[in-house]
Formats: sequence, C-alpha cells, structure tokens
Amino acid sequence: METVSRTMYSKQIRQTMISLFVLVIVSWPSVAIAENDTSSNSTIAANKNCVALNRVMLEQNQACRCFDSPSFAMSSELFSGTDDEDSSISAISNDDQKAASSSWIGCSREKMPAIFKALTALPNETNLTQLWIWDALIPLIPTKLFAKVRPSKLIIERCHMGGSNGMEVFAALADRLTELELKNNVFRDISAELLAPLRRLIRLDLSINDFTQITNSTFGKSLPSLRSLSLYRNQIGQIADGALDNLQQLRSLNLANNRLTRITAATFRNLPFLEYLNLENNQIAEIEKNAFLHLTRLRVLNLGGNRLKSVHFPAAMPRLRQLFLNNNTFHSLDDIRMAKDAMPALETLHLDENGLKSLGSNGGLKRWPSLQVLSLASNKLAALKSDDFDGMKKLRTLSLQGNQLTRLDDGESGAGPFVNLGTLTELFLSRNQLTSLEERTFDGLSELRLLTVARNKLEAVDEKAFSGLKRLEKLFLNDNNLKYLSNATFEVVQSTLKIIDLSDNLWYCDCKLLWLVKWIDSQKSIVVESQQTNCVDQNDAPPTKPLVDVVNDLTDSCENRKSHPKNPYEGLWDPDILISSSNNVWITVLGIVLGVVSIFILLAVSYLYFQDTAKGGDIWRIGDGKGVTSSVFGRWTASGVVLRSEHALRRVPSDMVNLIPKCSNDTSSAASTTGEKM
Repeated sequence: METVSRTMYSKQIRQTMISLFVLVIVSWPSVAIAENDTSSNSTIAANKNCVALNRVMLEQNQACRCFDSPSFAMSSELFSGTDDEDSSISAISNDDQKAASSSWIGCSREKMPAIFKALTALPNETNLTQLWIWDALIPLIPTKLFAKVRPSKLIIERCHMGGSNGMEVFAALADRLTELELKNNVFRDISAELLAPLRRLIRLDLSINDFTQITNSTFGKSLPSLRSLSLYRNQIGQIADGALDNLQQLRSLNLANNRLTRITAATFRNLPFLEYLNLENNQIAEIEKNAFLHLTRLRVLNLGGNRLKSVHFPAAMPRLRQLFLNNNTFHSLDDIRMAKDAMPALETLHLDENGLKSLGSNGGLKRWPSLQVLSLASNKLAALKSDDFDGMKKLRTLSLQGNQLTRLDDGESGAGPFVNLGTLTELFLSRNQLTSLEERTFDGLSELRLLTVARNKLEAVDEKAFSGLKRLEKLFLNDNNLKYLSNATFEVVQSTLKIIDLSDNLWYCDCKLLWLVKWIDSQKSIVVESQQTNCVDQNDAPPTKPLVDVVNDLTDSCENRKSHPKNPYEGLWDPDILISSSNNVWITVLGIVLGVVSIFILLAVSYLYFQDTAKGGDIWRIGDGKGVTSSVFGRWTASGVVLRSEHALRRVPSDMVNLIPKCSNDTSSAASTTGEKM
C-alpha cells in the first residue's frame, strides 16, 4: 500500500512539474515584452520584486518560488544563479513591497519544515494574490506558517493535511484572506474556532476530504461573509438541524457525492440567499415536504443520482431555472408533486434514467410552460400522446433517446407528437425501437436544426418525412436497417444540410439506389463516416464496399441495363444486382464454356442412341396385314399381330457356354414345326 501511495505521489509531482514547465514556456514572451516596455512600470516592479523574493527563499532552500500574477509568469532571472547586491531582505524597497501584492508564491514537493523555513524567511507582511501549496507533506498546519505572508487566496491541496497545531493558524490572514481551499486532504472535521478569524472569507472549498458529518460546531457563528461552500466528495451522512443556520449570506452550496440519506425541513431553513444547491449522487430517499420552503431565491437545484421515488414542492420557487431529477426511481411525472405555478421560470428539466413509463395525467409537462431544455432519455416510454407536449411554446431541446418508442404517430391522423413544438431546434430520438418515419412524423418542427434517429430499427422512411424541416442542418440516420431511400427524401433539406450520417445500414447497391450513391459522392463534404456507409448484397451478407467506391461500377451497370433491356442473363440472376465489369467477363466466359460442353454431351448421347437401335433389331408388329400397318424400328409379318420384341443375341459370353443345354434332333424338329405354324 505504501508503494502504491508513493507511486501515485510521484505521478502527481510529475504532472505538476509538467504543468509548471508549460506555464513558464507560454508566458515567457510576455515577460520579455514587459521588460522592454517602459510604460509597464508596475509589471516590471512586480518582476523585480519576485526576483528579490526568490533569492531570499533560495538562500534557505528550493521549496517555494515567486511568480508574477498578471501573466502567471516566472521571472527570467529565477534560475539564473547570479548574485547581486539586492539579494538581501533589507534591499527590498517599499515600491517592491507594494508590487508584491500582484505576485503569488507556489510551494511543492517538499516536507513541512522546508516550506516553513522558506515562507518565514520573507519580509513581514508580504502581500500576495495567492499562496499555493500542493503535493507536499504537511500533516498539521504550523501555527506561524503564515506569520509573514498575506495572500488574498490560499490553496493547500494534496498535502495529507488533517488539522492544525493551534486555533490561531489563520489569525494573521484575517484582514486579507477571501478564498481558502483545503481540498484533497484528509480532514475529518474542522473547528469553528479555527475559521473564526476569517471574517472576510467569501469562498471555502473543503472538497475531497473525509468529513462524515456536519455538526452545529463545524461552522458555528464564524464566516459571516461566506458565499460559497463546497463539501463535494466527502463521506457526509448527516447534517445536523441548524448546522448551516449562521451561513446566511451563502449563495452556493455543493454537497454532491456524499452519503446523505434524508433532508429535513430544518436542513436549509436559514439560507434565504441560496441560489445554487447541489445534492447530486447521494443516497437520499426522503425529502421532507417543506425542505425547500425558504429557498425562494434558488436558481439551480440538483437532486440527481439519488433514491427518490417521489418529491413534493409545496411552495413557490419563482426563480428556479434548472432542476435535475435524473437517475432516481420515478415511474411517472405524477410522482413529482408541486403547487400550481410553483416553478414558472423553470427552463431546464432533466428526468433521465428514472424508469418513466408515462408522462402522467396530473398536468404532466404543462406545469413547466417556460421549459427550453427537456431530457427524458433512458426511460421506458413506449408511446407518446399527441398532446403530451402541448403548451411548451419555448422548448428548444428535447431528448427522448434510449426509450422503447416503436412509433411516433397517433395512429389516426398520422401526425406526430411534435406538432405544437414550433420553437424546437434539437430533437434526439436515437436508441429506440422505431421501424419507420411517416409523412407527418415531424409536422410542426419548422425550426429544427438537429435530428438524430440513429440506432433504431428503421426499415422505411417516407419520401416526405423531412419535407417540413426547412432549416435542418444535422441529420443522423446511422445504425439502422435501411435498404432503400426515395430520391425525393432529401429534396427539401439538401440545401441546408451541413452534416449527415447514413453509415451502418443495409444499403442494397442496385439501380434503385444509384441516385443515393451519386448524391453521397457529390456531397462528400457533409457526409460523415462515408467509409462505413457500405453496400450489402441481396442475401444480407456482411457489408462489402463503401457506396462511394462503387459509384462508377454501379453507374456502368445501370446504363448497360437501360441500353439492353432484354438482358440475356435474365432468369439466371437478378440484373439489378451490382456486378463489376471484371466479374462480367469471367461469368460470360464460363457461360459460353458450359454451353459448348452441354451441346457436345447431347450430340454424343444422340449418336450412341441411334447406333444402339440400328444394331439392336427390335421388331414390333402392329395391324392386321390388310389395313393400315406401321412398324417401329422393325418389320411386320403376314399376320400383322404384335408378337414380341426380339433382341438378337449379339454374343454368348464364354462363361455361359456350358450352361446352355444341347438340344436333341427331335426337339429341334418340333420347334421348327411350331414356328412354321405360327
């Protein structure tokens, strides 16, 4: 574990040094210009002062450096190593002391004694815009660490700090310090007595520490001027009632990524000026009815990433502009209860990933008439009603991706649910189950600029589906099952389109699609992912070539078909299938060879057959000898009666000779007599 920590610590040091190096390189020209510009007296004074301060600190060690605040530049003489008569503390003039107020000091990669020695070597009351200590090892803040420096902003981060040696640490900074960052340390608690001297403090950042709770003694009656408090990413599981009561000037409160489970009516009861409240990514399952009763000036409320099944807003929040309710467990908009006209100014509403199955019946979205951005992504919506978005006359962005929508029309008039969204400019419908886009699907969207229907199951798009989108600039139809499009599909929008994606479909590259192949070839500047816009054959085989690579072959094939309408190969394969010219030659040669071989085989069979009948002597006798008679491969007798078919025995096999019995003379005579009678 110690090795891992040391490795991470080294990595942080390397990253910090790289950042400093880049900062110096970028700002170096401004230093040179400032030194050559006689009118920049204050900048020159600041640079000279930093040179003097650096030499004072470098006499002790190399733990800290001074930088010029306006350009955050490091003095060109910082690492010069030269000695001059102004290197002593006594040599720093009064003008230089005034110029110091525009400089800042950074300390890094050292332990506490080295940093303490460098800072305490400075002149008394050295005013700075900022003192930044990072990636150091300071478990406890020494009491006199800031005895001689007077920064207006103090940052101590990634220093393994968990407390202080006394309650007077910040006493010397009382009249000047306005911002304090103690983030990314190991604080488990902080005392109101430690912060009490900082009566001018406006911003306090305690993010990424180990706080487990906020008690009444955490802030006490200190920090009367505080306006911003961040406790992001701690382990806070509870906030005592009244713990924040004395922070009455607070405007921003960040409690995201903690372990809060419940918000009571007393948690934020005395924060009348609060404008920003972030409770994202906690474990909140319950919010009492009047928890936000006194937050009448709230502009942003983030409740995303919790375990809320329902929430109630009984009082008006007239200034609320943004509401985040994403990643909870709402099943319907009816689970969000609120007083009538409670949020008249709400402009942004996020309801992503909630498992919503319907948009509710208790007012639905009509309760927020001023909405401009609405996200319903990654829910379980299977259908939309034609009046779901009625009254939303200011909506500009609508996100419906990641749902289970199979169609967008009402089944009767054919109109889509967006008829009354005349101000909509962005519509996201990707990752649904849509199979077709009908003629009136996008009726009413005259101002639409961006439309994405990617990753659906589209098989058909009506040629007039986009006819009303006269301002469309970006169209995404990728990752569908499209095989054909009518040549009138993009007729209206092609003059305004700036980006179109047709990749990863099942395009059949035959003559019906020739227009699209030529169109894509002529619109290469707006077609994205053209190398993934591929042809497939009629058997739905894996995609082969990009459409832009077959434009010439397909054009030739289709023109040949027009000039030879009676295709000699018709019936053997579909002439509409794209066949390259090289394949045509080989298939033609193969056809000729097969034809010639077939003719030779037929001739050979015929020849053998006639030879066999000529030698065989098959005789059939038909007729009565007086009337019409006919014979088939034989002769007839006087009787004209069909007797039999005789096959002359051409050869007696030698192995059968002994099996034929020899006939006596009597038997032969009898047979001859019988034959004559017949």
